[in-house]
Amino acid sequence: MLHLILTFFPYGLLMYFAYRFYREPIYLLGVVFLIFFRYCILFESVRVFWVFGRLGQDILLLIWYIFFWAIILIRINTVRDYPFIKNNERKSYLPTDYFIGGLMLISILDLVLVTREFYSIENVFTQFFTLFSLFLGYFLIKTLVRLVDAETLKEFLFAIVAVNTLACVLFILHQGLQISIFTGEEYSEEYFEGVLITRTFWFIPILLLFSVAYLFTFFDKQKKVLYITMLAINFMAIFISYNRSTLINALLIYFLLTWLKAYKEKQISTIIKNFMLIGVMGVVFFFAVSTFLPANTKFFMSRFEDLKDSPRDEESNTLVYRFARTSEVFEQMDANKAMFGFGPVTSSQMPWVETMTATTADMAWAGVAFRWGFMGLILVALTYIVSLFSTYKLFMQSEGLTASLALLFFLVITSQVIEGFTSYTFMARDRYAMGFWYLGIAAALVQGLAQNKSELEETSEDE
Repeated sequence: MLHLILTFFPYGLLMYFAYRFYREPIYLLGVVFLIFFRYCILFESVRVFWVFGRLGQDILLLIWYIFFWAIILIRINTVRDYPFIKNNERKSYLPTDYFIGGLMLISILDLVLVTREFYSIENVFTQFFTLFSLFLGYFLIKTLVRLVDAETLKEFLFAIVAVNTLACVLFILHQGLQISIFTGEEYSEEYFEGVLITRTFWFIPILLLFSVAYLFTFFDKQKKVLYITMLAINFMAIFISYNRSTLINALLIYFLLTWLKAYKEKQISTIIKNFMLIGVMGVVFFFAVSTFLPANTKFFMSRFEDLKDSPRDEESNTLVYRFARTSEVFEQMDANKAMFGFGPVTSSQMPWVETMTATTADMAWAGVAFRWGFMGLILVALTYIVSLFSTYKLFMQSEGLTASLALLFFLVITSQVIEGFTSYTFMARDRYAMGFWYLGIAAALVQGLAQNKSELEETSEDE
């Protein structure tokens, strides 16, 4: 029975987004998200998306992304009664657009330099398009999101959160209860107090922090049972991942959310009440998990103890250890590559690229500096800084749904900056084209979303 459910599960998700596409074209973008999720929702079993697998997963993701992007635009432009009017009040380009454009130019320059420098250019062009897709994906999602209104965007994002929550259920069953769901290789396996503890990052739900931020930001008191359940499932998945930084980041999201809302509404006293509430809920959650999964809980706690016992040890994998590994990579970089990086080189040109790739898995910023040099690192940093400032400003200066969406993406971008020091985030292989999806949506928000025709008519009648 379980095997039958798992077989049809990814097809059910695909059918849902295909059905919603008929009335709201933006939902076809959900299929790109399903490809983005891939392993954690068993989407690799939907063979039609992997027919040309020899091209590589990153290139396939980019191809499908462009394909569905084109279909959505065609659908929007051919629907006679499309309900949204594009907002043309804001200027055409944002500072982040120029930063991303600069990174694209550096990528092209690096490609030219690599083809001149190395006799063998095996896999160089594939690597180039893989890296280039990171920046192209930013513009693709931005242009699509600008064509819908805030309410539609909110509903679409909830659908993505729902998919991630379902992925969490599968992850909890597999890694927490040891019910075989996935066939991928585990990152590590060990027995702790007689219980098998497995860890993996291949099929972990990939939008845990986004889901937590969304559910906190748009918490609906009328549907509090649903929202609390979804939050509990996502936090349980974070707990079962045994990832210290992700848990800390999730709690930071709540604290930031509470403080920013109270600061804007000038109700600082509510901070204490909300902190006490989350504290009580946290204690209840901890005791429930420790009772249900005592060995798993002790194992996770032991990982925090490793921080003080052996901060430079490979097993503890702390920031100190990560920075040490990153510095080793930089020491191997030539001085003439410091400005614009090595570009799309592969292990065929430079064997120690494999070492760099492993280091990037622990710190995304190391990979940025290696690929695009310090100039690229500055441009990426500026993209994040300006995006944070822009979404914060939009949150403070707007009201209602627009303000909530701006706050959501301020929290998401903040969490991803932090995650960049502990994981590969936007530099994850097989997912480059969707690496900057949240920056693209944030840019669309800042630049201005579409407006609903019916709402405009109602407003004009009231006036």
